[in-house]
Amino acid sequence: GATCETRAITIAVTDPGAAGRPPGQRAPGATGRDRRESPATAGPGGRPGDEIFITLEADRDVAWVGEQIVLSFKYHRRVNPWDQPSYDPPRTEGFWRVDLPPERHYRARIAGHAYQVTEIRYALFPTRSGELEIGSARLTFPEDPFGRFFSRRQRQQHSLQTDPLTVRVRELPQPRPAGFSGLVASELELTATVDRDTVPRGEPVGLRVELRSDAFLKGFAGVAVPGIEGVRAHDSQETLREDLAGAPRYRATLVQEKALVPIEQGTLTLPELTVGYFNPARERYETATAAIPA
Repeated sequence: GATCETRAITIAVTDPGAAGRPPGQRAPGATGRDRRESPATAGPGGRPGDEIFITLEADRDVAWVGEQIVLSFKYHRRVNPWDQPSYDPPRTEGFWRVDLPPERHYRARIAGHAYQVTEIRYALFPTRSGELEIGSARLTFPEDPFGRFFSRRQRQQHSLQTDPLTVRVRELPQPRPAGFSGLVASELELTATVDRDTVPRGEPVGLRVELRSDAFLKGFAGVAVPGIEGVRAHDSQETLREDLAGAPRYRATLVQEKALVPIEQGTLTLPELTVGYFNPARERYETATAAIPA
């Protein structure tokens, strides 16, 4: 039942041939569709203060081979375009990449303006040393983000593109210790349990080994279980659980299950399990251990 109205707008119409046309005024005969909004011409990705801008950020620009890097793409907007833009993610050659869903949506105040922000994150693991480039990210709008609002007849695609990023990747220190697993992790925990401590000869004991870490565990050969005298060992199953939903960093848990069948009576002493890895936070090689309960 309410009435909404805009304020009146006054437009001064001048002689087309008049000298001293104000800066930015269109030439005679120019139409509104020739105009460009600042988000489309503000340079790579735009900048804070624009109606729309995008950024691409890595949480570190120097890393070790295999060390996790969190890459964040952010789409900032003070207004919502009529059409959803298409997103071209950055190229990440030279890295293993894992998506870190879901997209995050929140509000932030930047350069004195309130923005709606959409954030997409990735975990990157460099596979070689040297200067590695993370490519540009791009948003493409089906038309000028404001064109439909201003009733422009000619529709043209507009895009915003970030600058690429360069990460300096260092080779792991030499010499590498014996038993180094190849894992690079700031967090690593190793545990081992058995499902019972007394068993008739010839019946299996279930061994469960868990490795929890922020290292890249896809393709990891697994925790080595040394041979045990008087015991036949059989692989049961191996599973990898990735902690992706809302986690600030990539973390995963590798679970290995084995069946140990004693063929002799007596007391069995099960060996300690170890995993050698490189800790980039401490810049040194370390060893995680897990004693199997007797």
